[in-house]
Amino acid sequence: MLWHGLSWLLHPIWLPMVSAALLFRFQPFLHAHFPAQMAWRIAGSIGLFTAVVPGILLLMMRSLGWVESLNVERRSDRKFLLFVSVVAHYFSFQLLKNSVPVSAIHVLLLGSLVATALTFLVNLIYKISLHAVGWGGMAGMVIGLWPTGILYFFLVFCSALLLGGLALTARRALGAHSWGEIGLGYLLGFSVFALCFQWFG
Repeated sequence: MLWHGLSWLLHPIWLPMVSAALLFRFQPFLHAHFPAQMAWRIAGSIGLFTAVVPGILLLMMRSLGWVESLNVERRSDRKFLLFVSVVAHYFSFQLLKNSVPVSAIHVLLLGSLVATALTFLVNLIYKISLHAVGWGGMAGMVIGLWPTGILYFFLVFCSALLLGGLALTARRALGAHSWGEIGLGYLLGFSVFALCFQWFG
């Protein structure tokens, strides 16, 4: 029961929205120039595309019997859901790129789009841990922001590692993934976000 709860609480579907909120709180420029109300509005918009839309689709697919369970354990069950997630991330990126003049948010959405697209492609031939991609991306984002400055870097980075470790331990304890699937996912997410923030951040 504990592992199931952790798996849902730390689900990667929430991470683009949470990452945006972290940027507004801990990236010095964003923290200084954007009021909390605007920051939450932008983070909420990201959550609408990257969490609510895929979440509703997953519930519909489960009710129609298109997926075995809401955990989407089978690789074949993930194909359409990941494809829709790529489309949702793309629309989120385009919408906020044109309406929100915040480069760090654009880089976050670009990293999320690229990581989701690569996950979709890898999933066609090999099962990969979505939790690992998400939490690897969170750690990669923090590392990528380090050269340009991030408030309370050590605390934020250690928190990302700890929460990611709990999420991946839960997935392994539930028998959802092998260590290879987890390691590949973490490496993919970390690399994409670290490179995106170092190049474009």
